[in-house]
Parts: sequence; structure tokens; C-alpha cells
Amino acid sequence: MQGGNAGWAEAIPLAEGIRRLGKSASVCAALIASVTESPETCTPILELKKSLRATGVECESDSLERLLLGYAAQESEGKIDFLPVPQSVRDLIRRQFRFLTQAPGPGGPALAVDGEENDPFIAASKICTLRRFPAGPIDWVVSGLPRSWLLKMPPLDVPKVLKFVFQEFGGIKPAFYVHIAHPPRNRSLIIQKEVRKAYFRMAHALILQPEIKGIMCAKSRRQTAHQLGSGAARVRVHEVQFRSS
Repeated sequence: MQGGNAGWAEAIPLAEGIRRLGKSASVCAALIASVTESPETCTPILELKKSLRATGVECESDSLERLLLGYAAQESEGKIDFLPVPQSVRDLIRRQFRFLTQAPGPGGPALAVDGEENDPFIAASKICTLRRFPAGPIDWVVSGLPRSWLLKMPPLDVPKVLKFVFQEFGGIKPAFYVHIAHPPRNRSLIIQKEVRKAYFRMAHALILQPEIKGIMCAKSRRQTAHQLGSGAARVRVHEVQFRSS
């Protein structure tokens, strides 16, 4: 993978336009590293797109976003082998790097930040900066129990939940928080074997990261227990043997 030097024709004028604006590869990677769920974190990318268009550079579709993701992936590449995750997850990360930085087209997700739905771009930004980890049809991030969950619970349930969290789970954070992967990876959610393999990979990562309390996720009304897998509520691994590949 060539990182920011993407191998598709439209990337060349974009990369040259970015250089003329005085933006280095490291600056571009930093833009991606700063992206979070907060909408304002995407503002610098929108401003860069506006500046490029003002100089006559076309920014069609999500071509700029993919180029920026390429810069970020290139900077993250050397860190992958040092991550405390199984080799199968490292392979998935590199596969996602290639997928997310390929030429725009019908084969990949829409990543334009000025679209109505920015979640695919946010997820891609986190993957390319090693803040979100692909496990198969599901991903995980290192997070914790959101306080907002407690506010949404029936008041009488909160003491029981807190007792479980602190006495059995081990605390509010850090924990692996599960997200459903974006297309096309989420299509294998209907295959139980693939969901189990994903949780095996996460369980293996738990062994390599003993400071992590366990695995947690939210279950929406549209998600079935089968989709979320047997580890949806909580997974705590002590001694277990498995193959995560």
C-alpha cells in the first residue's frame, strides 16, 4: 500500500493541490486522527475541500477523504505489528487500509464527510489511526460504560447495574466496546461461525491486554441476540484456548 500516494488517477491532482496549500502528509494524517463523533472535528476537512475547489481542484465524491485516510494509514502502518492484538486482527487492519484507501467507486462505502451520514467516515478514520479494530463482522474500540446508559435505565435498576459493574465486571473502564462493522463486512453477521471468530479474536486481545475489564455493547431493537453473539453482554477470559484465525 502506498498510503497517501494512492494508485488512482484522481488522487494525483488532489495530492498536488494539498501540497500547494502547504499541507504535509503528517498534517493530513493529523486531520484524520482528530476525527471523532463530534461534527466539528470534520470541519477542517470540509474547509480543506473548499480551499482545493477554490484553486480549481476537483473534489468529487469521497476522493479527498480516501486520500487523507491513505496518509493516516501510511503513518499507522509501522505501528501495527506492535499492537497487543492477535495476528489475524493485524491482517484485518491491513486489509481495511487497502479497502478504505482504494479508488472511489461502487465497490466501497461512501466516505464523504459532507454526506448525510458521516458514521462510515468516522469509523474509517478510527481504523486508519488504530483507534478502532476490525474483528470480522464487528469492530471494537477501547472505551467504557457510557454514563448516558445509566440515565436511560429505570431508576430502580441502576443500583443493581452498578453493583454488577463494580463487583463483577471490575469497573466502568477500560473495556472493549463493540460496534457493528460497516458494509460489506457486516453482511457476515448472519453467519454464526464468523461472529464467533470475531469474538474469539477479541477474547485473544483481552488476554494480551489484561488491563481491559471485558467486552460490552449496546443492543438495539433491530439487532438480534444471534447477530450480537454469545459475548454481547460481557466476556471475561481467564484461561482459554482457541484459534483466532
